[in-house]
Formats: sequence, structure tokens, C-alpha cells
Amino acid sequence: MAKVVAPKIPTEAEAEASLIKFGDTQVPAGWDYQTTVTSQAGYEDAALILRDIKGAQKGLAALKKTLTEPIDQAKAAILRLFAPREVALNNSERALKR
Repeated sequence: MAKVVAPKIPTEAEAEASLIKFGDTQVPAGWDYQTTVTSQAGYEDAALILRDIKGAQKGLAALKKTLTEPIDQAKAAILRLFAPREVALNNSERALKR
């Protein structure tokens, strides 16, 4: 039987230490930047902020993937362990109901 290893779930401190940076500022959970652009200089500043936001989004997605990928792999391994038995039981049930 295949051995299934549970992935390491980060502690709150580890998760806090891996906050995504937005420029020189760390982006905490629930952070929401909102402003109204009213001038050309504001549009130029907004373009720079958007670039930083896109970088933070990519970094966050990469971090999320490093945390969820082992869980996804573990789940897939568990499902593979049970699949042959489920198929056999389902086939037996169908055969008896005919």
C-alpha cells in the first residue's frame, strides 16, 4: 500500500512571516488600497501602484500554490488508494440491482 504523507501546514507565525510585499510595505490580510485619480500625475502614480499590485498578486499566487500543492497531491494519492475498491463496490452494486 502506498504511504501518504500529510503536508506541513504553516503556523500562523510562518504565514505572517511570508506576507507579500507591496513596494516597501507588507500586505496584511484584509488590506485594501482605494483612491480616486483626478490628475495626470495621479494616473502616472496609479500605473506604478498597479505594477506593484500585479507583482504582489503573482507573489501571493505563488505562495498559495506552494502551500496548497502538497495538499492537492496528498488528496490525489488518497483518492487513488480508494478508487479500485470504490469501482469494485459500485460494479457489484450495479450487478446485483440488474
